[in-house]
Amino acid sequence: MLLKPGRKIATMNEIAAACGVSLSTVYRILRNPERVRTPQQQSVRGLLMQNHYLPEFHPANAVTILNVTLKGAFVHISSFHLFLQKVCLERKINLVLCEYEDVQEMIRQVKPAGLIFNFMPKGYRDFNLPLVVVRNGLNSCVCTSVGVDDIAGICCLFAKLKELGHRRIFYFSPLMDARTMFYPERCLLERAQTFYQVNNLPFDEKLCCFRRITPRTHDEVMSGVVDYFLNLPDRPTAIVTAGDVYCEAFYTRFRQLGIRIPEDISIAGFDNIRRYQNFLQAANPITKRSFDLYPPVTTCDLPEEIAACAIDLLLEKIGNPLVKNKKVLIMPDVIITNSIGKVNQKGPRICSKN
Repeated sequence: MLLKPGRKIATMNEIAAACGVSLSTVYRILRNPERVRTPQQQSVRGLLMQNHYLPEFHPANAVTILNVTLKGAFVHISSFHLFLQKVCLERKINLVLCEYEDVQEMIRQVKPAGLIFNFMPKGYRDFNLPLVVVRNGLNSCVCTSVGVDDIAGICCLFAKLKELGHRRIFYFSPLMDARTMFYPERCLLERAQTFYQVNNLPFDEKLCCFRRITPRTHDEVMSGVVDYFLNLPDRPTAIVTAGDVYCEAFYTRFRQLGIRIPEDISIAGFDNIRRYQNFLQAANPITKRSFDLYPPVTTCDLPEEIAACAIDLLLEKIGNPLVKNKKVLIMPDVIITNSIGKVNQKGPRICSKN
């Protein structure tokens, strides 16, 4: 599973303090989780489960939902399951986590009433069960889905930078194929102009850089992207990337050149990857380097209410299989840090392009 096996993020004392109960209450719930009655006790049981002190607890005669994930594909998957788990505990819904390759076997075993996918499954019509896709792309109209409005999130980052006096903002994203079933809109070349137009900022194609990039080619491609940025005439005063992992290359090179963040240049990303480092089973070196960037990157985060919305949509489909497919987009949480600041009218201290 994507959740770290046996990983205890919080101690018993920390769980008691977080829920406002005594340590003895925590131990009573640990011994008899089925006797939980109050919302406060449910919170304790939920934290015990999330920290692997308890196995997942399923009330009898409750609706069962299967949360289907891809192994190691996206950094938010593990944390999203915890969001779902919290909602399901409050509503007395059974929630089971499984990986995609095991989904057919799990369906036979637990007989779920519906499925929540954390990605767009190719053969979604083959399941013959109500399903909801979370964080899908433009093609989500083919089934009921709930996702993050990443275009609005990036526009908000541009708006904040404009408020701080920035007028030339550089944008980088990996190049995605619009024909694929899963892709974030922020990674589409044709969407880039939106960020500038919405904020009444001058648009110049040279300010947008899109490159094909894979984990294997990441360092080489990002080195070229930073070179491209440094060689731009009338160098931009701010950078926004489609993901926090793409900020690390700028941080490293700027530190070598003596360019200060945010005094000389402001940087913002997307995904709030720092928040999810405890949920990753095996982070790759690129992701690990992104955890410790200083100052922490201004970013957009997955909102917790996305889980409640997904559950509502799925229960609606379970109650009425003929209900029309819906696409719901939720505004991401914008996390402002000191990686962005007011524009430096004098320009960076080091102006070297190498």
